[in-house]
Amino acid sequence: MATTIWSKRNNRSAPCTIFTTTTLSPRQIANKAYTLGCKKLDRDDKRSKQRYHVRERLLLCNTISKAEEVLNARTRRTNRRVMAAEDEEEHSSDEFSMKHVEVTHALGGQPLN
Repeated sequence: MATTIWSKRNNRSAPCTIFTTTTLSPRQIANKAYTLGCKKLDRDDKRSKQRYHVRERLLLCNTISKAEEVLNARTRRTNRRVMAAEDEEEHSSDEFSMKHVEVTHALGGQPLN
């Protein structure tokens, strides 16, 4: 009877916590990479004898920075109100920069300090 139980268990895969069967969004992957990388570096910094060498620390830092880029990237919206508000923000920042250029030209090309 034990052999039938083991054969049934072999047909199913064991649950895995890191890689799930559901597809994760790029933001979820980046968030997981960011949090795990930060935890590893923080834990290693607290040790008296550090486990990670320069190469591993550099790889972790690069992973964290790439994850930050993905998390800070602006997502395109499909909601018309949100899209209109984002377009207004872009135009208002463009108008501000144009006014700043006009003021600096009026002052003789010297920036305000």
